Amino acid sequence: MCDRSEFRHEPLSDVESPVPPPRTAVNRAPHVREVSGHFGWRRACEYRLSWQHDDVPVPIQIVIDCRDPNALADFWAEALGYAKQWDCTATPAWCAVVDRTKRGPRIVFQRVDEARLGKNRVHLDMQVGQDYAEAEVKRLLTIGAATLETIEVAGPPLHTRTIMRDPEGNEFCVQ
Repeated sequence: MCDRSEFRHEPLSDVESPVPPPRTAVNRAPHVREVSGHFGWRRACEYRLSWQHDDVPVPIQIVIDCRDPNALADFWAEALGYAKQWDCTATPAWCAVVDRTKRGPRIVFQRVDEARLGKNRVHLDMQVGQDYAEAEVKRLLTIGAATLETIEVAGPPLHTRTIMRDPEGNEFCVQ
């Protein structure tokens, strides 16, 4: 069963989960706020259990370690057409961007002291389509990305993938 130690008290976002859970006996009001503006540990427990029992996918967020969360959030908000979730100068340890359409995951940028070493184990792929990929690469270059290489990926269908880096060196692909 759930206990208080399993949950951190974090503010709810102004943007709701992209796929709200179905209403069930356990989860009568899926996005309940307490007076404080935080999930309480009991409500978080009920919320988690309702997702587990309804065979509904659990919503995710992507967390990226970086040196300057505010600057990287600015870059990725512009790159993806997302919006910064709040003014990140007040919370220099982390920052987040959210999909304005509420379909994509929230991306959180978390300050770490150590530099990134080696290749990313996970990266983002921007799926813009082959007809728009070249223009998208040019646009990303103007906002601070760098191109590493462009490769042709064997089919079907044959397509081009451009491997790029964001301003802190995190690799991502455009295709």
